[in-house]
Amino acid sequence: MNDIMKNIKRLRQRKGLTQEELGAKLHVTRQAVSNWETGKNQPDIEILKSLAETLEVDVSELLYAPKPDVDRQRRIITAALLCVLTFAAWVIFYVLRRRGNYLQSARYDTRLNVFLLMVVRPTAFLLLGAAAGALLSVWRNLHPTTVRMRQWILAIGWGFLLTYLIMAIVSLYGSRLFYGWMWWGRNQPWTFLLPGALLFCGSRRKAG
Repeated sequence: MNDIMKNIKRLRQRKGLTQEELGAKLHVTRQAVSNWETGKNQPDIEILKSLAETLEVDVSELLYAPKPDVDRQRRIITAALLCVLTFAAWVIFYVLRRRGNYLQSARYDTRLNVFLLMVVRPTAFLLLGAAAGALLSVWRNLHPTTVRMRQWILAIGWGFLLTYLIMAIVSLYGSRLFYGWMWWGRNQPWTFLLPGALLFCGSRRKAG
């Protein structure tokens, strides 16, 4: 109960209400709200329920110290993990790129460079898109609120990747699409940012 005065003030300010505005919503005076926040008085049970509804919290959050935001902590951990994976993918790309350039110029062996440009770098951009979505979700819910929306988002993300995978495999067998597909993989890898963000956003029905 010792936390109630701090909690009322914190939650009132979070809602952007003045003491007078909160009092008007509860049909009490500004002085009554001020007395609650300074600890001179405490609201009775009925007022406490109305106060919780007005501030859009549980009564327990008014009475006790706020619980740690476990969901937010989980979002932060997810964002950090995706950032680490993105960094690792880029390090792998740049480390192996030097080897690939050497093999291509000295032995005319382009296989490593093809793998780096068609697989590793697009994967790095894919992870970058997911990491960007994860970082934004720390402050704002980016996950769909309906099953249908989630299904559409996942369909677009996975459809993009599946199309790329099929065309990449076809191109490896000498199809006429080879050079066009290589051009896309080599010069348009940033397009993988969008499916990365979409797959992250569609990964759960609710935020976090």
